[in-house]
Amino acid sequence: MLEVKDLWVKYRSQHGRSVSAVRGVNFSIPDGTFMGLVGESGCGKSTLGFAIARLLNSQQLEISGSVLLNGEDLIKMSSRELRKLRWDKIAIVLQGGMNAFNPVLKIKQQFTDVMKAHGQGRAEDRDQRIAELLRHVQLDPALLEAYPHELSGGMKQRVAIALSLVLNPELVILDEPTTALDVIVQKAIVEMLQELQRHMKFSVLFISHDLGLVLEAAERVMVMYAGKIVEEEPVEVLLEGAKHPYTEALLSCYGDPQAKELRFKGIPGSPPDLSKPLQGCSFVPRCSKAMSACRELEPQRLELERGAVACHLYTKMQGGIGK
Repeated sequence: MLEVKDLWVKYRSQHGRSVSAVRGVNFSIPDGTFMGLVGESGCGKSTLGFAIARLLNSQQLEISGSVLLNGEDLIKMSSRELRKLRWDKIAIVLQGGMNAFNPVLKIKQQFTDVMKAHGQGRAEDRDQRIAELLRHVQLDPALLEAYPHELSGGMKQRVAIALSLVLNPELVILDEPTTALDVIVQKAIVEMLQELQRHMKFSVLFISHDLGLVLEAAERVMVMYAGKIVEEEPVEVLLEGAKHPYTEALLSCYGDPQAKELRFKGIPGSPPDLSKPLQGCSFVPRCSKAMSACRELEPQRLELERGAVACHLYTKMQGGIGK
């Protein structure tokens, strides 16, 4: 349904420096799949989500590659074509989405504005659709007459999710949708999303820095580091044994809640400066398994039986590099 091929996003600074926030990313999301994207802050997750939806300011960046939504390349589309496609085929819930409502309009008006802009039917049909969506996100339709400031954070986020689904999109991108919520509300939002996705049959790209939350929500997980996807696996495969040392390090940051003694490990060092040229594997300074080849050659995506990894450890297993 969605296929991303060799996607690059480079920001241009006022001083002429170029920051490669997304570096040659390749992945696909089949119909009806709940895909997670996880990584440290600054790794390029949100930039990737915005690039897919074409929500980045083209005057401040260079973007190349292709983003195919059911065979149509979003990168090549005009602004007019994109306006028709957004909400209808692809929707996004932003990290601050629960504060993105017009504060002087009632909730109902926020829905009807979108539906009218896309030529959605009679007023009675619109009202029925909006009330149905609010019930789907476990909210009383009476809240349609409320203003955004009258809703709690969790309620506003539920409304934001309902608003993203108003035109039955095929793909919904969720950029850190639970960041500002407490863990109880986070769990409720994730369970609601899973139920909505099963019921309405849309695909999801769920972006988060919280690996535990992504493992709970998604069917497949992509791990991003320094602008690249370094590993992609089904959740159950990832939990059985991560392939990339960075994924292993992320998993070690979480303690087993059922263990008698909780043990946590941090990841030493910090991600690289993406405004500077990178040689070899970008994770080398923080990796305990680095080889000489890791410092010289950038690992390429290697397709596995049920996923993919970009790591010289697996290239070596197949006889591709030396020590």
